[in-house]
Amino acid sequence: MNTYPQQPLDDLRVDTAWRENYSGASMNQKLHGLLPKGVYSGFAVKPKSGLTVEVSGDDQNIAVLEVGTYSLTARMPSNVTKQVTLTAGKTQYVVLEAQYAMHQASTIGVYVRDTVPSNAIMLAKVTLPAGATSVPADSIELALPSKPVTAADYAELAAYTIDNGRRTLELQEELNQLKKTLGL
Repeated sequence: MNTYPQQPLDDLRVDTAWRENYSGASMNQKLHGLLPKGVYSGFAVKPKSGLTVEVSGDDQNIAVLEVGTYSLTARMPSNVTKQVTLTAGKTQYVVLEAQYAMHQASTIGVYVRDTVPSNAIMLAKVTLPAGATSVPADSIELALPSKPVTAADYAELAAYTIDNGRRTLELQEELNQLKKTLGL
């Protein structure tokens, strides 16, 4: 277990501190709002048999979700598919939904919902008439893709990453010097 002092959760603090437990949470908060939530690649919804639809993509499936003040990137390899079953006689949403909180296991999945929860993004809206026994392709309204990530977005993220890496190396060097001075 990490015994280094941690940043307080209820006071002014540094987002990501040296050797901080749960630094993933602070990085997810730091990235919140940097990229708009939505689908960036893949996660296409297509009819299968009966009232089942399949979620898949020809390339890496990538989406950004926001859960509270956290921004999460969801990835699904191109060889993976997910299937969900719809109900006839109603409008439903096929969503990518995440649960994320410190000190808890994170989960993500594809679900059918009557509304789009705040911790989810819509992959498709599907309206089926009463008595439907299959899902016609024209009943699936796909979510519009998110805006493309610009070079400026990547540059800003790269700058954050490089700056954090540089600071980490500097702190490691200071720690090594301190250990050497103390004879540890």
